[in-house]
Amino acid sequence: MRKRILVADDNELVRKLLHLMLERDAGWEVAVAQDGREAIAKAQEFKPDVVILDFAMPDMDGLQIARQISKQLPSPAIILFTIHDSPEMNFEARRAGISRVLPKTAAGLPLIAAVEELLTNRREAPPQEAPEPVPEIVSGSAFERVPDAVSELVNDPATVIAAPPLEPSPEMMQAEAAESAPSACEGEPPPDGSAASATGAT
Repeated sequence: MRKRILVADDNELVRKLLHLMLERDAGWEVAVAQDGREAIAKAQEFKPDVVILDFAMPDMDGLQIARQISKQLPSPAIILFTIHDSPEMNFEARRAGISRVLPKTAAGLPLIAAVEELLTNRREAPPQEAPEPVPEIVSGSAFERVPDAVSELVNDPATVIAAPPLEPSPEMMQAEAAESAPSACEGEPPPDGSAASATGAT
């Protein structure tokens, strides 16, 4: 069974050239549409494997058409074939469910190669940003339900976990002052006996 390609473009000359190229030269079965509404209706009727959409259409743009087709027929791959090629357009196209964005200067072999690749892969799903895992706090501990990968990092002694700076407590300030200040008399033990306890600790 021949693969089916739907071409939607409001320019009659472009429709005819793409129809001829894709059907005669590549051997695929091709249907055409001249605006967004016809493209959506043809997609439901024709059940294409690949849809080639122009961006600037009279009733809706290619992104809107792609969203409707992807919602109703999740299987076809979609190529946005446009003169409006930019990083922003590529980003919005991916969000709309479009697999490829090709400039109209790529008509010919580059377009056929892109269609062949999508036919091989059937459809490339648009990238979705996975939400970051949020640990659940159960039984008073935030680490009881942390994912395993995070737990391994927490338990790994080689992992340095940065923490916000803490305000020094009075005890910490006293300890630092005691370490930095020289003893008034080296032979005389401190009144609180801390030297003896420190010697016993070592």
